[in-house]
Amino acid sequence: MEGLITELKRIFEPRGVDVEFIPWRVTKRRLMDLIERERNGIPLVSLESIFVEEADLFLSTTRLIGHSKHPDNPTWSDLGKGNRIGSPMILTQLDAIDRHSAVSEKREIAIVDDGVWTGGTFYAVDQIFRERGIEINKFLVALRIRQAKRTSQIRAIEDRLFAAEGGEFEPGKIVDWVVERDFYVGVPFGGRTLGQKVDPPPGHPTQVNIHYPNAPMLGNLCAPYLLPLGDPVHWASIPEKEARAFSLAMLDLSARLYRGIEEESSRVLQRPVTIMVRDLDRVPYFYRRPDVPILEEIAISRSML
Repeated sequence: MEGLITELKRIFEPRGVDVEFIPWRVTKRRLMDLIERERNGIPLVSLESIFVEEADLFLSTTRLIGHSKHPDNPTWSDLGKGNRIGSPMILTQLDAIDRHSAVSEKREIAIVDDGVWTGGTFYAVDQIFRERGIEINKFLVALRIRQAKRTSQIRAIEDRLFAAEGGEFEPGKIVDWVVERDFYVGVPFGGRTLGQKVDPPPGHPTQVNIHYPNAPMLGNLCAPYLLPLGDPVHWASIPEKEARAFSLAMLDLSARLYRGIEEESSRVLQRPVTIMVRDLDRVPYFYRRPDVPILEEIAISRSML
């Protein structure tokens, strides 16, 4: 983590922007305290299993992206929301939540997530549960970043929105908020998820069709927030003229991570260990050769910059 923080401070502090790292255990503790204070016996549905493993139920969703293969203008595009790879489709998850004894009896739930900015995720969740006659009584977050111009989505849910102590920030105080895993190559849950468009069923669209129209691509393909594998400028507010240097630093840190894993694994197993692309939990979209060592692919990515 020190290398990432050092690099972010190098970029942002000369621009008058502080860089703050909030450890995982701090976010988890803040959420646990908030849940204990605000839950009041309501069934708890978590959108983030990493921080709240103790929830009654989970709704596993993620933001999906696509990539244009046009040789003159390759671009990333937003495909909306969908289920995480390895999780059931959104409709199947909703059916399971609906059948839960506490939910079927009370018809109300509380939603918990690590943070909220524009309110788009919470608004979508509110709509799909409302359509089923389930009321979201409260939205609980560790971090709330207020905006000078509130979106219609945040206005629709803000009277039910509760942030942890010390986790609320006024407009203009935060440039961006990114989980550190998004900057590393191939780590669990890191980066954005590649998705594919799914044709809607015939007939009148449901709220699920509207807010969760697509699905992840097979293979758990991702795009980390660094060049040439993703878009650090638009996804993490890295200044454009710093994007190359930042990406080179993160490729080097990713290589150091995998080199360390190989060395320790070799020491424990008493035999040489080489991590292949196929061994990754999350495979970068452009790494299509499963039997190539990950360090070789990272070196190729570095040479492209």
